[in-house]
Amino acid sequence: MNLLQTTTTYATYANAEKTLSKKLALIGRTLQDTRYLIACNAEGRFAPVVLASNQADQANVIPLAHYGITVVG
Repeated sequence: MNLLQTTTTYATYANAEKTLSKKLALIGRTLQDTRYLIACNAEGRFAPVVLASNQADQANVIPLAHYGITVVG
């Protein structure tokens, strides 16, 4: 199953990470306190994916889905 179904992708890893950092700031989080990865699709474009490891974390990061960030967990 392809988990990376987002239509919002970035040309570089750095651009995807920079966008993730900005979206995390909207919910009071940082890259340092969030489990994430930057996925690369078949076209060589990048998308941030946030990993929610438990229910408490899921509740905190689900709002990112409304900002176009893939959330799994």
